[in-house]
Order: sequence, then structure tokens, then C-alpha cells
Amino acid sequence: MARITVSAEKTSMKALRAMGDPKSLGNRHYPMRHDVLLDIVDETLKQQKHHVSKKEHFISHGGIRMYTSYILGEAKGKDDFSMAMAVTGAQDRTSSAKIMFGTNIFICANGCYSGEVVLRRKNTMNALDELPEIVDKGVHMAGISYKRDSAFLEGWKRTEITSEQQKSFLFDVMMSGLLPRSHVLDKVFPLLETPTYEEHRKDTVYAMHNSFTEAHKTRVRNNPTPASEELIRLDQMFKECFPVEKADGIVIPDEFLHVS
Repeated sequence: MARITVSAEKTSMKALRAMGDPKSLGNRHYPMRHDVLLDIVDETLKQQKHHVSKKEHFISHGGIRMYTSYILGEAKGKDDFSMAMAVTGAQDRTSSAKIMFGTNIFICANGCYSGEVVLRRKNTMNALDELPEIVDKGVHMAGISYKRDSAFLEGWKRTEITSEQQKSFLFDVMMSGLLPRSHVLDKVFPLLETPTYEEHRKDTVYAMHNSFTEAHKTRVRNNPTPASEELIRLDQMFKECFPVEKADGIVIPDEFLHVS
């Protein structure tokens, strides 16, 4: 299931609409209303037939900065897949409007964020006119990313691995410096030996992937920014080490891949 963390004050769409038109801070500054940006995103999601199972709104800096999180896809159980998507807007020239998506997203009011795929548009002339095309492109890429990650997870569920292969992958993770040795040995390895859920007791790539994500929950709660980036890079390492033919045929252009 997708994970998204937003460190900001929660609000509502009604409150965002009540904020009215933002003030321009210069001749080349054309700030967008938060609700107008979100209306375009919502309409595009509807047109492309994406199911939104959860949506939450957040603000910071007195409402000048807005963050809206989406969960796309209807994940009904532990093994169901969903995609996280976030839309951010800033009316104070600090950053461009962003659309980001992936399986792990983190956004903080201080400007930090992480996501597998990110699109941006500055608040300059013609931004509002160009936004529908940019959003359409971003949502389309979200759909491709969703299908690709779903294909990987389904393939991993059918890919059996030996104990030696599991240990070899854990060793590679430690040697890469991606995760601390103590975390891999003390948190991940015990979950491989004794999984939290009965259905994860099979010796598959998916079960090993689940052991990593389960063990990572505490790291995400305690230090979400680096922990979210670790999960993104860990997923990439899994995809490189355990390719799935169906997923490899779904390509995301390099220009959309970003962690910041």
C-alpha cells in the first residue's frame, strides 16, 4: 500500500476556496489559487478514470502554501496496491507548483519533499493556461508508474527465492550503505525469519520486500525525510536485482524521475 506523510496543518477544501485570490508579488509573479489548481487536478483524475480512495488538504505559512495528498486505487487489504500522489502550491514565490507521485511520498512545510516522480510549474505568465496540459501529463505518468509498480509486486509474489539469495540481498543492502547494518540485522532479518502476517511466510521476493517495508515503519515515523528517500532507493534496488518482464516493458522517461 502507498504511504504519504505531510507535515503541515490540516484544512478543508471549503477553507481553501474561502481564501480568495492571492496577491502578486511582482510583475512576473502570477500566483494560483489553491482551489483552482486542485479543481484542475481533480477533473483530470476524473477524465483519466483514476479512483481517489483518500484525499486530505494541508496548509502552512498562514495558508500561503498548500499541500494536498491523494491515494489512488482502492487498497482493501494488506496485499492490495495503491499509488500516492501529492499536489503542492506556493503563493509566495518560494517554489513552483508540484505534482509528485509514487509509493512513498513525504512533504514538509519547510520545503523538504521526496517522491519517485515530480512535475513542476512556476507561477509565471500563462501558468494557469498551461496547467491543464501539465496536470494531464502528470496524471498520465502516475498511471504508468502505478501499472509498473503493480506489475513488479505481482511478479515478486510469484518469484520464489532461496535462503542464500535472501542473505545475499541483505548483504548487498548493507554493503551499499543504503541502510545501517544494525537495522538490517536487528529489524529486517527477524521479520524474514518470522513474518508479521501468515501470508508472508512464503519464500518469495515479495515476502522479503514486505519485511523491509514493515521494518521501515519506525524509521519513517521518527525521521520521515531520509526514511522516505531510503524506501524509494530500496524499491529501485529490488527492481534492479529482481526484474519482472511485464514491468520492464513499462518505461517511465528519465526526465520524470526525481528525489529531492
